[in-house]
Amino acid sequence: MFITYTAFLDSTAKEALTPLLPPEGTVNAIETTDSFGEFAEKEPGEPCNVVFCGGENSEIEANELGQTFRMIFPNTKIFYLSSKSEKFKREEMIKNGFDDAFLLPLDTDEVKSAIEVIRSTTNEKTQSYRSVKLFDLSPGEKLDFDIYLHLPANNKYIKYVGAGGEISDDQYGRLKNNQVNSAHVQLDELPKFYNYSAKRLKALTGQEGALSETERQEKVKTAVRGIFLRIFDDSNASMGEGKALVDDAKGIIDQYVKDSPFKELYEKITSQISDSKTNYSHTLNVSIYASLFSIATGLGKPEELSIAGLLHDLGELSIPDAIKQKRYQDMSFEEKSIYEAQIDDTIKIIRERKIVIPQSAFKAIEQHQERFDGSGFPKGIKGKVMCVEAQILGLADEFDNLTLAKSGRKSMLPHEVIEMFSEAKKFSPEVLEPLKEIFPKPE
Repeated sequence: MFITYTAFLDSTAKEALTPLLPPEGTVNAIETTDSFGEFAEKEPGEPCNVVFCGGENSEIEANELGQTFRMIFPNTKIFYLSSKSEKFKREEMIKNGFDDAFLLPLDTDEVKSAIEVIRSTTNEKTQSYRSVKLFDLSPGEKLDFDIYLHLPANNKYIKYVGAGGEISDDQYGRLKNNQVNSAHVQLDELPKFYNYSAKRLKALTGQEGALSETERQEKVKTAVRGIFLRIFDDSNASMGEGKALVDDAKGIIDQYVKDSPFKELYEKITSQISDSKTNYSHTLNVSIYASLFSIATGLGKPEELSIAGLLHDLGELSIPDAIKQKRYQDMSFEEKSIYEAQIDDTIKIIRERKIVIPQSAFKAIEQHQERFDGSGFPKGIKGKVMCVEAQILGLADEFDNLTLAKSGRKSMLPHEVIEMFSEAKKFSPEVLEPLKEIFPKPE
């Protein structure tokens, strides 16, 4: 039986958490100061798998919650969970008993992942998978874990190679030819994959401790998450912190691109294509694509576009998933109004948090939903009125969305994306023509 304790969660957090917990489990909810007082008198050692605390009780500080639950459940994962950025101070909460703090809807995927990891350590049998980079697997090498492929059309996983087998040159080649960059392993077999990749890298490089491409991407996504949660920490709105945020973000992305094992622009771009999307992976991908597209076209400054990519969706993060998952043309008038407000909301966050960025990056964020043919928003500008940095950022945003396979929709290949926008005249020829050379149409 999976046992969860919750305390003083806001309504949005409750709604988001319910479908993520195992349906056969039990949830013990603490809703009043009196019931918390009774709970605090319990002896340590009661069974509990996970705790989620919120800030909906003005009489009890979050840090007191964390410390109290830590005394009762010394070996249990304890998380802070809220949809409100007010009083959200992640670093302080971690110092006071919480294992992590999650801000919704930004961290919904991270909450799901945390629960899956906890369930994998119990006696429950769960079917959870983690994406690994194909680059980290070598054909002809024996594997001690199963390899799966994800079918996004029906959200199913099929076994591609069983433990004890190996990926043949033919199998590996087919995946590469179809621009499949990721495979999957079951969550409980992930340590076996990391052990395999460590041995593989040592054999290739002769060095201990080298990071696989899978680990490298996970590490940079964790760093990006840290940057975002600092932005939404309401104690961090100072000019000094705003500058530090930008400097840290630039350092993270620049180092990640610099350390890439891929040398050609084509490989650097296509290696980033994935078959799953979270708020952080999308932000990271757009930042990297915008930077690389800038290099490929000779337009804009790569380092400024990488910052624009990292910050471009700040205002979209509060939009309900039910709206974000729709195509723009399928949204109602009211939904479009909510969706289009993301630009103003992003600019507002940047200004309120005193995040100082170059004017070109600011303009790119402001215009990245506009289109060269005038079909974009919020102002419907067209042609040369739209700055070239905004075009590159907008294309990077679309590129990540369209090359990602979604339920009921096949992913597009890079050359198909570039060709489609070229025919539709959504972006100017000076942006698209150089990219056609990198992603030529197959003969």
